[in-house]
Amino acid sequence: AGTTQQTTLTLAANGTVSDAIAADIASIPEGKSGTTPLTFPATRSGNTGGTSSVNYTIAGTTNVTDYNNIGGTSGATAATGTINFGVGETSKTITLDALGDTLVEPDETIAVTLSSPTGPGVTPTITTATATTTITNDDKAGFTVNPLSGLTTSEVGGKAEFKVKLNAQPTADVTIGMNSDNVAEGTVSTNSLTVTPANYKQPQTITVSGVDDLV
Repeated sequence: AGTTQQTTLTLAANGTVSDAIAADIASIPEGKSGTTPLTFPATRSGNTGGTSSVNYTIAGTTNVTDYNNIGGTSGATAATGTINFGVGETSKTITLDALGDTLVEPDETIAVTLSSPTGPGVTPTITTATATTTITNDDKAGFTVNPLSGLTTSEVGGKAEFKVKLNAQPTADVTIGMNSDNVAEGTVSTNSLTVTPANYKQPQTITVSGVDDLV
């Protein structure tokens, strides 16, 4: 008669997978121009022997005007999308460039959030859903007058000029009032000066004219 051999096969459970997002830096100065690269690492831990995915959303500031050039090893190219982890992969990166400007504005925030993880077997969990980097504004409102003193006019048609320039780009038109404290001695060429976001870099000229008072 034949013999029967018996063996035992143990099937391992799928285990759990956890996703997390982080920021490589908590805060950066905005800068007047150019770009500052930022990296947001997305990681998974636990049973990484299979494939899994997780959705991401970049929010807080406005794409194109506050940041651009979305990329990295995650395959991200837009403000929303999906990160796919292959067998054995534990880390993917989302990168972007924060854009410097001269606008007077509040501090900006770039936040990357993970959601809706998927994977074979047990649904992955998210241990850290959102990572944030603050872009601190470094532009101050105000204007510069040049020169501040030393101007001379006369009562025989003498004129003097000074220039006014905003220190930073405004988000809307700015109107600056002008007046002489003694119109019997001197007048200004305009009662108000309007500066726009488009021409704020160009100094605006104001003319002071002396007045003949017959004295």
